[in-house]
Amino acid sequence: MQPADCLLLLLDGTIYLYGLNQSGRYLPISARSDVMLLGDFEYATGTETQFYAEARSRIRCLALPIEPNRASLDKDIKFLHSLIRSLTDKFSFQSEIEIPSSTIEERLMRYMQISGNHRIEGIEATALVLRCSKRQLLRALKKQCEAGKIERIGHGVYGLIHS
Repeated sequence: MQPADCLLLLLDGTIYLYGLNQSGRYLPISARSDVMLLGDFEYATGTETQFYAEARSRIRCLALPIEPNRASLDKDIKFLHSLIRSLTDKFSFQSEIEIPSSTIEERLMRYMQISGNHRIEGIEATALVLRCSKRQLLRALKKQCEAGKIERIGHGVYGLIHS
């Protein structure tokens, strides 16, 4: 059985979901380090998707084989609501990050607010998601730290300050 044959519930760790368009441009779908459902697109469409999941840390998942459980899951309203919520979260994440007229600082703050743990872990990966250079991201991080909106937690790790 392959991971694509299962619904995977992320219990621990950080996962980035992304796609690539025809020109090879990175399209962020989600970046989470809290509970997340993987395989929801495949379950809903019945086909493989063109999205990629990348573990950014050691992860732990609970696997549920799709086909032996599909008949029961299709009748379970709570599961179907969870599936809709999972898909909606991923699409809203993508649309929030994709607003073209926003500044890097605005995209950074929006990204930190909608990410599960309200932090970034890894400058290069975050720069890729926000579609900016590493240097631009570091300047935005410095500016937001000086404004008291975020704090540096460790090397490449910044957290949102809740006020």
